[in-house]
Amino acid sequence: MKKVIALLLSALMLTSVFSGCGNKEKTEDEAKTDGKEKVELFQIKREAVDTFNKMIEDFQEENPEITIEQNNVPDGDKVLPTRMASDDTPAIFTQWPNTAEFRAQVKDGYVLDLSNESFIKNISENVIKDSAIDGKTYALPISLNTMGVFYNVKMFNDLGIKVPTTYGELIDACKKIKAAGKTPIVFADKDAWTCGQTMELFYGNFMKDADATFKDAMDGKKHLNDDAELKKVAKKILELHQYSKEDPLGTSYDDATRAFANEQSAMFIQGIWDIPSIKKANPNLEFAMFPMPADKAEDTKVIVGVDLALAVSSNTKSKDSALKFLNYMADPKNAQKYADLDGSISAVKGVKCQTKESKALVDMLNQNKTFPYSEGNWVLGITPDHQKVAQNLIAQNSVDGFLKDMDSVFFGKAKK
Repeated sequence: MKKVIALLLSALMLTSVFSGCGNKEKTEDEAKTDGKEKVELFQIKREAVDTFNKMIEDFQEENPEITIEQNNVPDGDKVLPTRMASDDTPAIFTQWPNTAEFRAQVKDGYVLDLSNESFIKNISENVIKDSAIDGKTYALPISLNTMGVFYNVKMFNDLGIKVPTTYGELIDACKKIKAAGKTPIVFADKDAWTCGQTMELFYGNFMKDADATFKDAMDGKKHLNDDAELKKVAKKILELHQYSKEDPLGTSYDDATRAFANEQSAMFIQGIWDIPSIKKANPNLEFAMFPMPADKAEDTKVIVGVDLALAVSSNTKSKDSALKFLNYMADPKNAQKYADLDGSISAVKGVKCQTKESKALVDMLNQNKTFPYSEGNWVLGITPDHQKVAQNLIAQNSVDGFLKDMDSVFFGKAKK
């Protein structure tokens, strides 16, 4: 998979160098009574609500016979499978195509096959290849994401801190910021998903081959109780938490975003998807990102995966209108607007990433210094359990407990 990701980015970067919520939609028959076709877009990326509102507005100007109704609810990724099981699959929905959850939804017949749609040709071939399920395309990738460390540029300059290029330099920066009476870093540990993704970021930079380790564990070939590399990752996570904003387990993702935006911390480990939210919270903040550094600068890599993709219900009565919206989103001109609003790296050919805050990470992508999210290779059910284990590491402050929990989550799961 790493080779595919490298090829994906190599091809992609040659051409290209995150509110609203809705109540449950009307049925499709009811939605057509006013002469316009109302199509639900169940959008689970909350940072992208404002961006999609703008995209929808432009789409409807070009297609006045169609009304796209964006529906964004708390825990949308958990609500979506419940709606599917209740025979209430939204006409259009966003998903992450590399996850075991989406593969299961495809297998269960909820998702329309998009393989023969003309707009698929607008997407980087390697992105499509990496997102394929049994050789077919079930989701339209719109953007890619990566994670790193947000930092307050003015605070770093005022304290004379250079951007860290090694993990040791990162700790030194934390010590200097703390000595100046400021909070070095904020963590959003109240939300388990942020703990899990931070852990995955560390896997890629502090383990030789995380994918192989987890595969061996899932296949029942290797226990994780005393894995030296996982132990190293856990110790580094706990070490960084010594410099965190008070009560990380009581700090939500939104809290952490506001804290960083309002200069209550110097750094925040998070994904580029949070750029629009930070800017919205404080338009005047001067901030940027640097890659999460490895022990040695030459070993540093950045994580990468499909950030947002659009899928269509296999039994929607609004198929034609749904596909028309996907065609609109895949058009390079519209995809460029989405990328500029969202601050993301586009999966659409010819679209450039023009977000200055993430430039250092994009430069790493251009150099193919990347690794994929480990969860893309995990069996169904592991990701949420892994997130809880990552969160529990912070709560219990126990490396041995973490390793025991990891073994319980992974060992032999591929055989069940």
